[in-house]
Amino acid sequence: MRFGRSEKSRLRLTDHFHWYSPGLDLNDLGYLRQADIISNQLFLGWSETEPKGIFRTYSVQYAREDHWDFDGLKIRSANSLEASAQFKNKWRAESNFQLEQSVDTRALRGGPALRFHDVWSTEFAARSDSSRRASFSIAGEHAISLDDDSRLSRIEGLASFRPSNRFTFSGRTSYERHANHLQYATTAATSDGPRWLLGRIEQDTWSFTLRANLVLTPDLTIQYYGSPFISAGRYSAFKRAAETLAEVFGDRFHLFSPGEISFRSDSNSYIVSERPDATSYSFANPDFSFRQFRSNLVLRWEYRPGSTLYAVWAQGRTASEPRWNTAFSSNWSALWRERPDNVFLVKLTYWFSP
Repeated sequence: MRFGRSEKSRLRLTDHFHWYSPGLDLNDLGYLRQADIISNQLFLGWSETEPKGIFRTYSVQYAREDHWDFDGLKIRSANSLEASAQFKNKWRAESNFQLEQSVDTRALRGGPALRFHDVWSTEFAARSDSSRRASFSIAGEHAISLDDDSRLSRIEGLASFRPSNRFTFSGRTSYERHANHLQYATTAATSDGPRWLLGRIEQDTWSFTLRANLVLTPDLTIQYYGSPFISAGRYSAFKRAAETLAEVFGDRFHLFSPGEISFRSDSNSYIVSERPDATSYSFANPDFSFRQFRSNLVLRWEYRPGSTLYAVWAQGRTASEPRWNTAFSSNWSALWRERPDNVFLVKLTYWFSP
């Protein structure tokens, strides 16, 4: 349900209330990220659509979000302030400031709900005039936990070029550095029941995307998409989930002491003995280095109105290893040493005119 003032006015007030029942499953029709949620979103903003000073348009908006599950557990509350503007030279700038408190009902993979960090985040973005033959954008995000030193930093850049009306290409790159003390590691089975294990993860992620479009004739086009992706993570400070909904951060887990956990390099695993008389259990080292490349080259020829021939070459490379390799150069080299999977496809459609 949605109600509020018309979005044609400068002062805008909107309340959006919606819910997804626990058994709702729309994945046969589309993508549903989460069910079992009741959500209320309140937006209060001011939007100026007439040029003023250096601005062509600008807007400011405050938003308040509250989420519950159907058992009445509050799983998210967030306050955010957003501002955006388009300048007279058609450049744009946007920023967002947010304070979020959340309880993750899925973080422990079937375990109890986990109260997550209280997080303060800031985001920014700036874009040049997209109608030019060359345009650029840059965006960034920085989030810090108010409970400990968990944090996230991300930077992203995009460049687009249109040398002619027949040819365009663009490149996007991003880097993300993530550190989190409440990262799920695994679930260990014991005689006393399951143990949901967490750890501190330090993760580096690089991604690149290249797109190109070439129009040879109005009926013949070539399109290319290529995207390498690299992510590496290292775990430390392992802990067992305890009072997962506790208000005090340290009460949500039991941090293993050096006498309770040890690493076995021969099996690349950890051995845990919580008490001298307790049953020991083990789990695999969750460190990882993941590399992937996906690309598509598509030729499209409409050889007669409504009838089209597609020729596609898709290439994929995927590799992973259970160890942390933080060096970008070695991960990049290992990606291209991986044997590719190539798929060639031809599709022909023919339209029978009435």
